[in-house]
Amino acid sequence: MNIEPSERLSYAFMGAEDAGFMLDLDSDPQVMQFINGGKCSTPEDIEQVILPRLYSYRNSARGWGMWRLIETSSGDSIGMVLARPMHFFSDHPDETDIELGWRLRRSAWGKGYATEAAKHLMQALQQHDPAIRAFTAIAFEANVGSTNVMQKLGMQFVKKAVHPDPLGDHEVVFYQCQR
Repeated sequence: MNIEPSERLSYAFMGAEDAGFMLDLDSDPQVMQFINGGKCSTPEDIEQVILPRLYSYRNSARGWGMWRLIETSSGDSIGMVLARPMHFFSDHPDETDIELGWRLRRSAWGKGYATEAAKHLMQALQQHDPAIRAFTAIAFEANVGSTNVMQKLGMQFVKKAVHPDPLGDHEVVFYQCQR
């Protein structure tokens, strides 16, 4: 699947060749604050945890994976947006409910890039796969920036609950929009 550029961004499907970018993005404790409490990734984390995890759900034909966000005007990589089946790391992944996530450099915060990228990805995935019935995003409750993005995407609060994940279970808020 290919994603055409949106108003200010172009999109590149990510893989092992993006390890350096992932490391650079994950090297800012503030960027990582609501991912893992502010712990920066190491090269070993990228190679031994992040990339194998990515490749477990990465499917270029369906658009599942991480998409690098490239600011069109500057050519700078400013972050990434993620798409994968909801509950992917459980016994019952839901391919009709796509989990969205985003991570941006601090220099890109507050400029609407996360909303633009997630909205554009939602539209591209929905056009590609009409069986998608919902999009869901999760965040720590204190992550007001992400919950604001969710609301701008038309997502509604669903619940606050523990989200099981092989990297650690966390209490998060769930937001969703039905298609």
